[in-house]
Amino acid sequence: TGLVDEALQALDRAVIQGMRHRSWVENDSEFDNIREDPRFTEILDRMDEPV
Repeated sequence: TGLVDEALQALDRAVIQGMRHRSWVENDSEFDNIREDPRFTEILDRMDEPV
């Protein structure tokens, strides 16, 4: 849905800007609605890359 897309885009922007709090994103219930989307995992994997 549109809200899922917006949430993933916002998370992606945060990672691009340097956010590296992977454990928080993996465990915070705020992300429950997007956690099953394959893009979520792709974004998380990019958190492990150097800024």
